[in-house]
Amino acid sequence: MNPLNPNLPKEYEYETDYRNIPQHLLNKNIPKGRGMIKWAPFATMPEQFRNIAQMIENQSKVEKPMLSDDQLIELDVMLTKYMSLPSSCTIRIYEFGYINDYECIVESVDHIERTVAVYDCDTHLRVTFELDHIIGINA
Repeated sequence: MNPLNPNLPKEYEYETDYRNIPQHLLNKNIPKGRGMIKWAPFATMPEQFRNIAQMIENQSKVEKPMLSDDQLIELDVMLTKYMSLPSSCTIRIYEFGYINDYECIVESVDHIERTVAVYDCDTHLRVTFELDHIIGINA
């Protein structure tokens, strides 16, 4: 006699594989279980995951390059040149630990406020940069 299913016939009493027993003889009250559930990490300490993500992000950051006086004068000359004849140029900007390139047209340079106003060719918006953040200009 099978303790899990007492109504099971004698020929299936010692069968260990349920697939060999006809379906109508199986017990219908067996719990289904969890089924196929995708694996998800168990985050017990969310601050640890935030700190690790911050460390990974900080690894890709670079320090701001220091420019010599000659390079600063050359940048000023290039800005004046591109401001006088409206043609597009690529300006390299240091922002929040990253170096970004902007394809733009220089509109104005304000030496008192230490800013440069440009027209961004990609977004078609007017953007203002600080002179101290510019690290290079290419044609």
